[in-house]
Amino acid sequence: APGGGGLAVMPPAPSPNRSAAGSALHMSFLSTPSRIPQSSPAHGGDLSMATPLFSPGFTASSPAMPASAMHAAQGGVIAAPSQSNVDAYAAALAEVIAGMSADARSAAAAGAPCTRFKELEEERLRVAEGENRGEYNGGPQGLLVNLWDLLRFMLGEADASVGLPKGGAAPGRIAWGLAGGAKAFLQAQYMGIVDAHVAGGAVHAAHARIAAYVEQLEKSGALSAQATLQGSRVTVGAADVPFWPLLYMCLRCGALEEAVAVARAAAQQSNPDSDGAVFDCLEAAVAAQATGAGDAASWRSPAAAELRRRYELAKARGEEGGCPYRLTVLNLLSGADARRRSSVARTIEDYIWAGLWLAGAPAAAEPGAQGGGGADYDALGALERSIVGYGEAHFDPERRNPLAYALVLLQVQAFEKAVNYLAASGKTAEATHLALALDYYDVLKTEANHDAAAAAAQGNRMVLHTPGPASAGGEPELAPFVTLAPLVQLYTQRMVVADAATALAYVLRVREPYARLAQLVRLVRCNRQGYDHLLGVVREGDHRRTAGLLDAHLPDAEVKRVARTAGQKALQAGASADAIELFARAEDFHLVSDVLCEQLSASVVPPAGGAAGTGGERGFWQSAALSFLRKGIAAADGGAADEVLKMLLSLHSFFDLAARDAHQEALTTMQAMGLFPATNRDIADRVDTYHGLPMQVG
Repeated sequence: APGGGGLAVMPPAPSPNRSAAGSALHMSFLSTPSRIPQSSPAHGGDLSMATPLFSPGFTASSPAMPASAMHAAQGGVIAAPSQSNVDAYAAALAEVIAGMSADARSAAAAGAPCTRFKELEEERLRVAEGENRGEYNGGPQGLLVNLWDLLRFMLGEADASVGLPKGGAAPGRIAWGLAGGAKAFLQAQYMGIVDAHVAGGAVHAAHARIAAYVEQLEKSGALSAQATLQGSRVTVGAADVPFWPLLYMCLRCGALEEAVAVARAAAQQSNPDSDGAVFDCLEAAVAAQATGAGDAASWRSPAAAELRRRYELAKARGEEGGCPYRLTVLNLLSGADARRRSSVARTIEDYIWAGLWLAGAPAAAEPGAQGGGGADYDALGALERSIVGYGEAHFDPERRNPLAYALVLLQVQAFEKAVNYLAASGKTAEATHLALALDYYDVLKTEANHDAAAAAAQGNRMVLHTPGPASAGGEPELAPFVTLAPLVQLYTQRMVVADAATALAYVLRVREPYARLAQLVRLVRCNRQGYDHLLGVVREGDHRRTAGLLDAHLPDAEVKRVARTAGQKALQAGASADAIELFARAEDFHLVSDVLCEQLSASVVPPAGGAAGTGGERGFWQSAALSFLRKGIAAADGGAADEVLKMLLSLHSFFDLAARDAHQEALTTMQAMGLFPATNRDIADRVDTYHGLPMQVG
């Protein structure tokens, strides 16, 4: 029996290898069995602990280690408990995500995430063999390649001269930069179709390419309309073709120099439609493209004003029934009618391309002008609304090809709707990586910069649609923001256990502090046997935490905050043993003491009919408390918490001995606490004290 406030003699702890219930156990922070038999209805669930908190490599003689040096210890972090179960494709995607660092934002392919995603999807496209290859090219895999290629242009990875402005810019300038990138992609995409018809590698030869334009015009049926055939013509090589359709084809491909060559050839052939005004507008467009000034620069010339006059005159005369390509080209070169997309558009890409070309037309902001909407007219917003207004049923009626609709939405900068549509269609991986790439470039509305998204993320709700009336197509409206944290959680729901390191790469891309903390806590809580790997271990001697995986990415204070918050969540869930492990890694040892006191207080008296102190949950907490006290961790309250633990252990010992009828030993155990009288004189004093109490107490 102890004396002078020492520790009470406790029955031996349960076996460190097998519990009373016979289940396998691991060692934990307190060197006690990590699995408590489910003997207490009050707890109901399994109270398992994690792997050992103390690493064998650190002893009591190990010197204190500052937080900045933690990661260097042991050559990095503690080894992962198991090999990754993530397949090669998912691992390759995760590698791109992990590489998204601030210094990687450049047009260089090695550091540009959209370029790397495109290369990854192209590789998957190449491995498609035999009869399936055509399906891949025209199916979802081909669309996925196009999606990342589009973003390469819009975000400035494909060409630094177009797309997202570098170095920060006003929102309006960002929108115009993105629109320029989308237009460049649509032109390059169409040029790829033309290049496929140019043989012998002569893709840069003007006449060879123009011949391919003619072939493409014939394939599209553009030369079959009677009105088109009646227009002026130009001879290129051996082909005699309508002038305006060929000029439109050059513009559609973004081949302005080829358009100049066509106009020059037509002028040399005395074509009345190819005069100085047309030629000057084309050359001005070439110069604007070379300097990055944009289409608007070419619309301010006297030649553009002349073409606007011709356009208005043709419409006033009712010549819209003539060659549709003439009116379309006059409008594109002059910016006369900002709202008239293109009467010759054959695909949705043609329609969007014309809208992007004309979005900056001077007439778009001139009240009273044809197609003008006033000084506050938002041409890009109007284009987005016109596309979104059709509804998803127009582009993906059977919901079998969500990537096709997502591509359209991206082209008009409806980024949030594109992500949400993919997620709502079950394309979780595509939605997640698209969202992370857009967020990387700061062009996505998420919980980090949108109040409604933040409110949803705090409730861990993924919002894909907005409440309210349905769209014109009858579908609910897609949300104008992305709840990124819940989306990441959905994608990594299996990964957090199969490969915590890979899941961490995704969680770290969540930028809103509250949402990221919640995801980090979830990652830790899902790895109850991997606390050492994620959070490090607490060394003997100085009781400092060593480096874990999180320390490679987060400062020491934030890692401790994650561990502390995870411990609080564990405590709320009734997992007190897990809470101890987590509080210890946060170096909040007063919380460890609080948990132990709570558990000991709840089981002071042994259960009726049970073998007192020989095992089970009560014996576990007795051994845990003893182990904690023997570590000699300095208490912040001057040792008051330790005294409470000692008193509770003495009470446990008293009731265990009394249950075995060892009454004298039980009384001796309590002697140091002074709760019971030890002599006849003490008994008399207590009786007198009792009789002197107020009646209300008696």
